[in-house]
Amino acid sequence: MRKDCVAKRCESSALHAVVFMLPPLSPTLDGYTWLLGVQGSLAINPASYPKLPYDAERDFDPVTQLTLYGYVLVVHPALPVKSVTELVALGRARPGQIAYGTSGNGGSNHLAGESFRLASGLIMNAIPYRGTNSPRGSR
Repeated sequence: MRKDCVAKRCESSALHAVVFMLPPLSPTLDGYTWLLGVQGSLAINPASYPKLPYDAERDFDPVTQLTLYGYVLVVHPALPVKSVTELVALGRARPGQIAYGTSGNGGSNHLAGESFRLASGLIMNAIPYRGTNSPRGSR
C-alpha cells in the first residue's frame, strides 16, 4: 500500500483511519492492509455516537492486543495532598472545586477520570483540551 494514501485520506483522526479501511476507500484487500485500532474508534465511539459509518464488531476482526497501559494519578505540587485518600478528602471538603484535564470529551482519560469521580463520589470538573498535546503546548 502506498504511504501517501493514508496521509491524504486519514488526516490525523483515528475515525478517518477506520473509515479509510472500509469499502470503497480501502485499498485492495490483499492481506497486507491492517488497522492498529484504539479504544476510541473501536469501543468508545460505537457507544457514544448512534450513527457511525462502520460497525466495529461486523467490519473488523480482532487479532491481538498489542499493548496494555495504565493511568497515573498526579496532582500539582501546590495541591496539599500526598495520597488518593487525601485527594478524596479535599474533594469532599471542596465540592466542585477540583478539576482534571483530559484530551477531549469521550477519550479514554476522560472516561478514566469519570470512573474515578463516580467511584469516589466527588463533584469534579473535566476540562477537555483539544488533542493529546499538553495543555501548555509543546515544551
